[in-house]
Amino acid sequence: RFPLGLGLNVDYSDNDAVIWTPVTKTKNNGVVWPNLTLNWSRLPLPASLQRWVASAGIRIGYRLQTSRSEVARSSQLRESEIKTIPASFNLALTTEWSFGYNLDWSEDERRDPTGVTRGDKLLHSLQITGRLRPLSQQGKFQHPVRISLRLSQDKQNQCRQLGDPFGLTEPDPGGAGDASLQVCEPFIDLRIRRVDLTVGTDIPPFVLGLQGSWRDTQSELGQRPGNTQLEFTFFGQFLLETGEIR
Repeated sequence: RFPLGLGLNVDYSDNDAVIWTPVTKTKNNGVVWPNLTLNWSRLPLPASLQRWVASAGIRIGYRLQTSRSEVARSSQLRESEIKTIPASFNLALTTEWSFGYNLDWSEDERRDPTGVTRGDKLLHSLQITGRLRPLSQQGKFQHPVRISLRLSQDKQNQCRQLGDPFGLTEPDPGGAGDASLQVCEPFIDLRIRRVDLTVGTDIPPFVLGLQGSWRDTQSELGQRPGNTQLEFTFFGQFLLETGEIR
């Protein structure tokens, strides 16, 4: 813990395993380092903003995970490396409205005797929650309207590069080389966008509301296939009081 509510988490892990079978022996190793998380749950706010902003916080991290699997007396060697950066920002207003932004970026590389698979993923979302003033100060419509809105986008890319990443195969000095060994051919290029909305209020003895969801999936490869979905759901909940049954 540091002054002004600033916190830092530092984690390290190392896992070694050996697996024996009647014909093989496999060694596995996994390391997670560095694994850092910086959390500032209550940012200091100037006096000019405290009238509208109740609290604000930020969180960011960095994580690197590496693994290696090797089969004794064979060329079955596999390695992977995954980098992850999560981040978030939260803002709460004095008017009972709050905003939250989340970002999750990752990059991975997986190597085996036949080639390398590379990928990256970016997911970010924005969420807004709050209440609207009731339509009336008395009667059935004296309760506020609750609103929750979430917008998100997920972008994924993966490609494959053929060849020997470990240098176990001797190159041909007189050969011209193969261009496919130098190019990472994409096989996933996907974008997913989504909007989720929930609106609800209390109308005693009921809780009524509406849920809406819009999802759009698009690919940038080949014939660029994709689909779009739109759904609406009306929901209701009964609030009944019960007493002692004699």
